[in-house]
Amino acid sequence: MLESISLRLMWQRLTGFKAPAEGELAGVTVGGKSLVVAQWNGRLYALDDRCPHDARVRLSSAGWLGDGKIFCRLHGADVSVETGCSYNFPAIRTYPIDIRSDGIFLRLENTENPA
Repeated sequence: MLESISLRLMWQRLTGFKAPAEGELAGVTVGGKSLVVAQWNGRLYALDDRCPHDARVRLSSAGWLGDGKIFCRLHGADVSVETGCSYNFPAIRTYPIDIRSDGIFLRLENTENPA
């Protein structure tokens, strides 16, 4: 018998996280997910921290930011920080960020089996 799975959107505070400077990237792990945070044109963006060409490569360490895209130094793949879309490869997931007076929060989807 199949159990239904509920989907909740959860805002998680990025405790101890220092936002990257303009034009920079920073890696962070939230809820067991490795993410890359980029600051572009004064806004923060969060995406899965993986190259769309090779998921073993972390964009936070092997990428650079320019023209609103993260570029992989190893494969040349480019990913839009706004949409996660890539010109030549499958898109990667993006996550909303909210900057509040008490910190930086990131919204994750959390799947749970109902009790």
